Amino acid sequence: LLDEPTNHLDLKGVFWLEQFLTETLGGSSSSQQQQKKTKPTVVFVSHDRAFAEAVATDVIVFEEKALHYFAGDLATFEQRNEEKSAAHDHRVDARVRQETQARESADKMKKLATGGSSSGNKAKKHANDNQLRAAKQRLAKIERVGLFRDDGKKFKTHSMAQVGVTHLPSKVEARRAVKDDAFSFPVPDVLEGAWYVALDRLDVGYGPSAVLVEKATASLGPGSRVAVCGDNGCGKTTLMKTLAALLPTLELSSSSSSSGGGVLKRHPKVRIAYVNQDHAASLTKHAATLEEGEQQQQGSAAGEQKSAEEDAAPPKKTTLSSSSPEFLMTASSYLSRRFGVSELEARSKLGKFGIGNAAKLSLKKLSGGQKARLSLAALTWEEPHVLLLDEPTNHLDAPALDALAAAVEAFPGAVVVVSHNRSFLSACCNELWTVEADKQLRVYEDADFNDLFNAYARRVLAGPNGGTGGLNANSRLSASAATLGRRADALDARGGKAAKGNGKLRQAGAAAKQASLM
Repeated sequence: LLDEPTNHLDLKGVFWLEQFLTETLGGSSSSQQQQKKTKPTVVFVSHDRAFAEAVATDVIVFEEKALHYFAGDLATFEQRNEEKSAAHDHRVDARVRQETQARESADKMKKLATGGSSSGNKAKKHANDNQLRAAKQRLAKIERVGLFRDDGKKFKTHSMAQVGVTHLPSKVEARRAVKDDAFSFPVPDVLEGAWYVALDRLDVGYGPSAVLVEKATASLGPGSRVAVCGDNGCGKTTLMKTLAALLPTLELSSSSSSSGGGVLKRHPKVRIAYVNQDHAASLTKHAATLEEGEQQQQGSAAGEQKSAEEDAAPPKKTTLSSSSPEFLMTASSYLSRRFGVSELEARSKLGKFGIGNAAKLSLKKLSGGQKARLSLAALTWEEPHVLLLDEPTNHLDAPALDALAAAVEAFPGAVVVVSHNRSFLSACCNELWTVEADKQLRVYEDADFNDLFNAYARRVLAGPNGGTGGLNANSRLSASAATLGRRADALDARGGKAAKGNGKLRQAGAAAKQASLM
């Protein structure tokens, strides 16, 4: 049982996990010993589309408090789902049309029956009674219009004795339209100059003896959409914290630099916002800090003093109780207290990230995806020029990923994203930074992003020695091409805001296919 197994994994780890689940556990080996083994069942939750496409053989969907099972891969499921949705819409239209026709016919019969002469002509009165009776029967039949069995076939009353319990009729109803997620980043003010942040031969790390990235040179300006990739532990998060000024720069610490160290330059008016990869823990920490600060203010105002007995008592262990801030503080009150605004303003901000309906839920009751949305709402409160997103795709579902990619693409400032979600990066990024094993930051720009990322993926698949994984790399890149192409088709079918990235995805698929043939 794997719950979001690709969260925090680097690309090498994702590829390894795909291979392990599909080839090692999946039993694709030709050895007799492997074939005799019983294939294990793997149940996983993931919104990394490329990973799900590569691994899943069956799909379980949670919908309307029920589980729906489909034997087939994700792409086939979505295709069948689109077909079922179209057939359902056709049945709804047919039901409305037939009900309208039945009512109009019944009304016409009633008018003919009641519009005649009221004389004592018995034959005519009898005819009028028959027309009224026929109109009543016609109206009664409306109740059976739109009845379909759960296998999609039209229900017939005379066949009731022949159908099983799984084919009972149900009235086709119009489904409530699902509102597409839409994230909205605020537009910052325009700053003079061509850059926001610039690194010039800067060492990044935690001290002269713990340098993770050496002599990094790069810059961020309006319109920058940077994907940062590299192995786990290579220094991606450290680089992000350095850009966010959460870590001191090592400007004079590089003993190997003849120039005496590098420099991190920031525009004097630039505003930078950073979302930690462990946003759920960060929310809890912020809530506790807010609560503690308010309690200290209240205690100071009231002249509160601890008794000698309390001072002498041993310190209590910190436990998560029903009085903890995470239980008491709601999503809207968290923003209200953190930024000193009204609850109404806080709910309005939450609505821009699709969680306005969860504004009154406590932080403890928010799902991982809702906490991610709350973190993004807090991130953009000060209208930053630079967004630093460390693993922002963790816990977000597929519609939210589409919405986030569209918001990143529309944002006029600079965005730096640490992620290995291939579909997401292909939809919104235009520049690639890789942190390599030799502690170098390599910047790839002025080329199609998908070409750059596929070249990086080939290096990852080939391994440190190169050449050994070429066949495997071709196979996986070919699969990636098919996945991205299907993703583009799905976005085309959905339309609306979610389709903003479909052109880039289709280009990514073509690039991956071309790379697999090289």
